[in-house]
Amino acid sequence: MGYLPLERLVFAAPGRHVGELMEEEPYAVTPDVDQEELVRAATKYNLNAVPVVDGAGRMLGVVTTDDILEAAEQEADEDMYRLAGTGERDPVHASVFHSTRLRLPWLLLSVIDGMFIAMIVSRFENTLRIVELSFFIPLIPLMGGQVAVQASTIMVRGLALGNIRRSRIMQYLGRQVVIAVLLAVLCASAAGMLGALVVGADLRVMAAVALAVAIAILVSGTLGTILPFVFNAIGIDPAVSAGPFITMVNDAFCICIYLLLGAALAPPVG
Repeated sequence: MGYLPLERLVFAAPGRHVGELMEEEPYAVTPDVDQEELVRAATKYNLNAVPVVDGAGRMLGVVTTDDILEAAEQEADEDMYRLAGTGERDPVHASVFHSTRLRLPWLLLSVIDGMFIAMIVSRFENTLRIVELSFFIPLIPLMGGQVAVQASTIMVRGLALGNIRRSRIMQYLGRQVVIAVLLAVLCASAAGMLGALVVGADLRVMAAVALAVAIAILVSGTLGTILPFVFNAIGIDPAVSAGPFITMVNDAFCICIYLLLGAALAPPVG
């Protein structure tokens, strides 16, 4: 029917009734509610305990603070392990073969991704300054990957904690796009100037590098923000998209964009 905070009971006059002191319409859960939803509600409403009721509203038990904290820790661990591509709540104590089976598929996809990138590079071998451009190949996916992981991690944790509401998703996405644009302009400028000064590369090569960095940051930041929300909307754990999946897509896309820009802006000598 309600709940009675301890401090209210302690300071109440002896003659008052419990019904006068209690808070009505408490937040309650049924036994089949996922613990992630329980943790989110306890955090949102600052609850020290949550009653568990049946379909008729009769109380079956209570989830205490200790249980809520333990559930919150389990959910946080699960998200972090999935971000790393292990997909296991407790990989430290899992068997060697079980851990290998969980991690191997993502690594094999990375091998395929790497072979795809190598194939792309080989196609451009005779069409541009491949030696000079190759100096900066690691830079492009690195910049895009960093931004993608930052954006997706913020999004995944926001969804897990209930801090990102669907009614305000467009406002949040717009804000992240503005941030990505600022990061793209600043990082592209820094990459272009430092590359010209430190490496002494041709200005046309550095123009390709700067543009590729800008595009990589814009696209990766957008992917890192949108994919977790899309995955969550279709019932897939958004943490899956934040690690190996985004990294794999980002690497191939960034290298393609960089080499296409290189072919356009820095054609072969002679």
